[in-house]
This record gives sequence, C-alpha cells and structure tokens, in this order.
Amino acid sequence: MKIIVGLGNPGEKYKFTRHNIGFLVADAIYEQYAQTTWINKFGGLYCKCLFKNEKFLIFKPETFMNRSGLAVRSITSFFKTNVSQLIVIHDDLDLSIGQIKVKSSGGHAGHNGLKSIHQIFGDQYLRIRIGIGRPEHQTEVSSYVLSNFSPSQMKQMNTHKKAFLTGMASLLTGNLRCFMNSFT
Repeated sequence: MKIIVGLGNPGEKYKFTRHNIGFLVADAIYEQYAQTTWINKFGGLYCKCLFKNEKFLIFKPETFMNRSGLAVRSITSFFKTNVSQLIVIHDDLDLSIGQIKVKSSGGHAGHNGLKSIHQIFGDQYLRIRIGIGRPEHQTEVSSYVLSNFSPSQMKQMNTHKKAFLTGMASLLTGNLRCFMNSFT
C-alpha cells in the first residue's frame, strides 16, 4: 500500500506558508479520496483513502519538518510498507513558484524534512517537488520558507492542487510521465 507523505509544520501559524505546500496538497487529496477522518497516530495525522479500488494512505507528520523521518518510520513500520511505496510531497526552493518535478532518488538539497527521511530510509523513494521560488538573498531562506504565499501565488498553487488530483491515477500506478502531463 502506498503512503503519500505531505511535508509541513503543524499549527495554524504555518498553515499557508511555503514550507507547508506538502500539507496543503495532502489536504486536497484528503478532501477528494478519504475513506476515514484524520487519525492522530504515528507522530502525525493519517487517513485511509481509496481511488478506483486502489487503497493508499495520506500522512502529515506533525513532528515539525526536521524530524519528519521519525514519524514516517513509525507509520511505515506499522503498515509494513517499504521505502519503494513512499511518495513524499515537498516544497523546493530550486524550482520557480508552482513548477512541479518528480524525482526518484538523489540528494535532499538541504531540505530538512528530506534530510530527516534520508537519515532513516536513504534516498530511494519518490518525491514530488513543488516549486516555491527562492528569496533574493541566501540569508533570507528561513524566513522565506516560513512566510505565506501571496494571494496570486496561492491561486496558482490551488490550480496545481486540482491538477494533482487529476493525475492521481497515474501517480498511484507509477505512470509518472502521464502524472506530469496533468500539469501542462
């Protein structure tokens, strides 16, 4: 069973920040496919979902970004899921706002959530990278990722969330080329 992990930080303070795009997409998937309410367990919130007879889980670690791996290890251990069944959705500074790319292995590019997951699982899991752009100065990265999207950027993100839902069948079956076509 696949586990879709949306990365973010818990709490209202962070709800609409750039760093929480993984949570925002997880919430959109929940609204469309959830078979249960959110269940608070494994260091986060998860729910069981169904799409065309394909069961999967959505998980939002609530351990804060830099400890995401601990929560992901807890849920994967319980459901006996291996790393090849993980799909992690996260923000990416190296992509322009709203740009989406799929990555199946490689480095964490300094992303603390991915760094935490890498320490436990290595790098052989699927990632959906959602661009948030980069601040003008490198010293502003922390405040930038924890700031809210502008209204026009949020509108663009909402468009991508809808496209993400359109591509769910392709994502769940591993047809990543077709999944990426959902965003063109």
